[in-house]
Amino acid sequence: MGLALPPPILPFPLQVRLMRKIGLFCAAAILLVACNEDKLTNVLTGASNFFAVRMTPEATTLAVGQTQQMTVTAYDGTGCNTLCTQSVPGNPITVTGTPRFKSLDTLKVKVDSLTGVATAVATGSTSVIARLQDIPGFSGAPSVTLADTTPVTVIAAASAFTLGGMTLTSSRATAGVGSTDTLTVTLTNSSGATIETQRAATITGTTTGRPQFYSSNVTVATVGTTGIVTGVTPGTVTISATITVSGVTKTATFNVTITDPITATFTIQQAISGTDFIFFPGILTVSVTEAVVEGKTGAVVTWTVPNTPANPGFTATSTPNSTTCFNVTFANPGAALAVGTGASGNLGVMCNGATQSRTFTTPGTYTFTNSTNSASGTLIVK
Repeated sequence: MGLALPPPILPFPLQVRLMRKIGLFCAAAILLVACNEDKLTNVLTGASNFFAVRMTPEATTLAVGQTQQMTVTAYDGTGCNTLCTQSVPGNPITVTGTPRFKSLDTLKVKVDSLTGVATAVATGSTSVIARLQDIPGFSGAPSVTLADTTPVTVIAAASAFTLGGMTLTSSRATAGVGSTDTLTVTLTNSSGATIETQRAATITGTTTGRPQFYSSNVTVATVGTTGIVTGVTPGTVTISATITVSGVTKTATFNVTITDPITATFTIQQAISGTDFIFFPGILTVSVTEAVVEGKTGAVVTWTVPNTPANPGFTATSTPNSTTCFNVTFANPGAALAVGTGASGNLGVMCNGATQSRTFTTPGTYTFTNSTNSASGTLIVK
């Protein structure tokens, strides 16, 4: 029986070239099965799933000389995808990078770039920024770097109180699309006594600093850094606020329902064909109920004829009107009140660049037409 000969020993450079060819073959030929090699598995699974990052605490107040440990958590965006916010960031994950920290004003707050320990230096306000990079496991793969910001307020001395609670309130729980509402923040001590009240630009006292605000769904409503909520689309959203004072963290929430808008605009424009005129959009909905809640007489709807270089308005003959004018008539003209006095519900003749508005106070469906081609539009008032 013959002896099996060992395989020839190849020179090292040739070994490397062969290994690279095998790896490339594995990546190209086995598209649905990961090879037993981490780098090739990463190639097959695609880009990083690092989707969001949050630094905690999200807002903090420190006395001069106090320190605060800043931490960073990475999230994958599972369950919220493009709707992910700092309020709903997804699921925590581990990435290969190391967070780096930076103070925007080292005269007020210093922070160790590696450990994230912030130290209050002088009174005032600034922010600490944390960056986290997901370093890819193979050459040529894209890295992902995300950042988050924590506002820091520095007060002169350690407070004589312990933060006991925080509430968010408002005079109303609704806002129309495009409308704004301002939340009031009330912070109390451990005995329940009010420490500070904040409402947009108005702050009673300078004790606690601003909380960080979040919207649970920014496609329904957004919230600014001072608690001003802006409606985006009809729906219900939860606004949350959080703050850490001398190491004590409190969170509060407020639910807001976004209704149909209290204002709307129809544009009277020439159709793409160049021969007809249309109302755009053809149907609009407004809420007179919400308008009253917001202290308005009713829902205001505007009709406008464009007259800009990008949209020059009417250019073809529109019989029986002139080449640049248009006639708008309501099926029920008395139902549309005029803005101001003495005007009828009908818009009448409108020419290039003209704008007219009407205030609607009664819920219902209102139709209107033009005298040129009988194109119609519909306004739904809720």
